[in-house]
Amino acid sequence: MTYIKDYTNTYIFHGHQYTIIAPALWDEKTNKVVDISEHLLKKALILLDTRYQNILIAITLV
Repeated sequence: MTYIKDYTNTYIFHGHQYTIIAPALWDEKTNKVVDISEHLLKKALILLDTRYQNILIAITLV
């Protein structure tokens, strides 16, 4: 059986390191992440892009 819980991953995006917490599919028996579906991967990338855009806005306002 599987379930969804948060998964923390670190990405390098435009030369900067970002840590993103996003939902992932987990195997109940092994407590390991199951192959991440395209949908869940897209959610993580959207979170990453949003964080990057917010940083750019903050830098622009300074």
